[in-house]
Amino acid sequence: MKCHQLFFTYGVADADITFARDTLTAEKDLGGFITGTESSCTTVVSATQEAGRVGQVKIVSIDVTPVSLGYVKDGTLAAVVTQNPFNMGYTGTMTAYKAALGEKVPNLSILAAPLLTRIPWRTTRKLALSLRN
Repeated sequence: MKCHQLFFTYGVADADITFARDTLTAEKDLGGFITGTESSCTTVVSATQEAGRVGQVKIVSIDVTPVSLGYVKDGTLAAVVTQNPFNMGYTGTMTAYKAALGEKVPNLSILAAPLLTRIPWRTTRKLALSLRN
């Protein structure tokens, strides 16, 4: 899989939908989109629906909201990645605190982020574990 393009719109709906429409037009074999916010998710979903490519183009969103859960339930979104703000804040704060004390800290901290899909959890977990190898 290759990344077609990284594009940050900073939540500007017109930029989101223009990018999604242009990408869907230019890339006939596009595998999918990853959206970082609910506002980006809804505009990408709209563009994908307009193009008649729901199901062909996989969409993964970040942040569980009632809207994104509805899209997962109806099959419009392939998955939603949840965030844990408490864990993110605690890990970041403790890492900064340890660094300030002169302790060695990791260059990267990986935090667990559950993935919600229509596929039962056991199947999703088996798939994720098989991709790690």
